[in-house]
Amino acid sequence: MNSTFLRYIPAFIAYVLLQVLILNRIDFLGSINAFVSVLFIICLPVDTKKTFVMLIAMAMGLSIDLLSGTPGLHASVALLLAFARSHTLRYMSPREGFEFGAIPGINDMGIIWFISYAAILTLIHHLFLFLLEVFRFSEFGITLFRSLLSACLSLVLMILIQFLFYYRKSTS
Repeated sequence: MNSTFLRYIPAFIAYVLLQVLILNRIDFLGSINAFVSVLFIICLPVDTKKTFVMLIAMAMGLSIDLLSGTPGLHASVALLLAFARSHTLRYMSPREGFEFGAIPGINDMGIIWFISYAAILTLIHHLFLFLLEVFRFSEFGITLFRSLLSACLSLVLMILIQFLFYYRKSTS
């Protein structure tokens, strides 16, 4: 195992615990939920192998499922997120490509790029999660509305986390 990925273990644990112990227990306005565990997966370095991202996503999803009592729900959504991540990165890559080791966060990519990237992936995550949770298309309008509001709340919290824990001002 690469030693650079060992530093992600505390963050992995923190995101899982934050999601399970705090955010899963809070319903804003009755049906709006924040899922910031998405941030861990979408902010892995861009040169991380797709298979490794899928394994990490599966581990995160299974951890949340195990601690939340939702067998397979978060694992399937996390796998879809990991799959969509590689395609979104390819679609949103700069013309000259990403720098080696670049992290798709506010520091390396800028806030506008990050908001666009995170919004796409967060909306995919939330829509699939809530559709699986309801498991019927008869409530698609309500599910779409809930997904949009939850994605907005999650995105605001992810930006806040980026600025609080990961943002560093350039000295030049």
